[in-house]
Amino acid sequence: MIRNKDQKVFYKDYEIRTYHPDFKTQIIDLERLLWGEDARKNKAYFEWKFENSPYSGEMIGTIGLYKGKVISFNGISILKWFLGDKKEFFYTIGSTGSCVHVDHRRKGLHTTMVSFINKKYKKSKFKVMTGFSGNLASIASGLKAGWVPFAKRKYLRRYNYWEFMKREFLKIFNTKPTKIQNIFGKYGNIEVTQNVNPIAMANLKEKIPMNKNLIYLCQDLSFLQWRFLNPRVKYIFYYIWNNDKLNGYIVIKYYNRTGAGKIVDYAYLDVRSFQEILNLLITRRHYCLLHILDVNLNKDLIKILYNFGFHQRDLISKLISKKRKIKKERYFLIKPLKDEKQEHYWYIDNLDMRKIKNWKLTEICSDDV
Repeated sequence: MIRNKDQKVFYKDYEIRTYHPDFKTQIIDLERLLWGEDARKNKAYFEWKFENSPYSGEMIGTIGLYKGKVISFNGISILKWFLGDKKEFFYTIGSTGSCVHVDHRRKGLHTTMVSFINKKYKKSKFKVMTGFSGNLASIASGLKAGWVPFAKRKYLRRYNYWEFMKREFLKIFNTKPTKIQNIFGKYGNIEVTQNVNPIAMANLKEKIPMNKNLIYLCQDLSFLQWRFLNPRVKYIFYYIWNNDKLNGYIVIKYYNRTGAGKIVDYAYLDVRSFQEILNLLITRRHYCLLHILDVNLNKDLIKILYNFGFHQRDLISKLISKKRKIKKERYFLIKPLKDEKQEHYWYIDNLDMRKIKNWKLTEICSDDV
């Protein structure tokens, strides 16, 4: 039974309450279960992710207490979106950084924390709650709380098979593969760097024609200045220039241990700019594996990716899934903060938010990257 009491509720033997800075140290210590043992990096990540977000005046989160100690936490991220005609902007909140102590799992804590946030912000400016990240357990909890899966999280992949097999072979003998080659520098009109250029990226975004019938993530200057400061991720930026003007870019999340790269964001005035960058990083063999989120990609982009050898299902990914016993698929989730039984709460303007065809997503919307 849950009893409401100001900014807290009581559930079984637990106190569920809103975030307070007094619990920050305990939360960061708890998050070691997800983030690893590097305390300094975990603190920096927490502050970047929750305290420095450009769209929140204060940190939003839910804490689970047992006998006065933090045993669960659910952070909330805020994203800004717009319709393609830029006549309507709206905000969403996302459940992220969810962690429950191993001694208190399978007791409904995550579902209770999400429901608590849902009730608290029903009358706020936020339109919906989204789940763009999370493991299978948190997705299951979201479904129990009434969230709706609106897109399957699937990828197109391209392997450099020789480099991939070499790295897998070296793992058998516990030998570290050689570090990634020095790829940074200028290649004609393409610049490869670890430095984000938020002003040029934001200016490019402003020039790109938008479909008025799609929902886009707002990647304005404040967002781009913040987003790529994630201390737990190594990003590599590929910029294609025409004199001093940016014509396109691709952002890669680099996995140092495996030598893989994930295309987490991209933009271009002409799809040929994307094609030119992709040709460079493939012919130069910058990564043993490249993958990109395959959710509502436009036809021109899909054609280019297929021509470069990207596939949705391949032998290696099937073997990896079998080895890791991955049977269930992951989804993006969504839920209105108001009563989901009221049909109009599922709509922004005339677009049904439950249909992925109405969204234009890159994986930069997910805190996983």
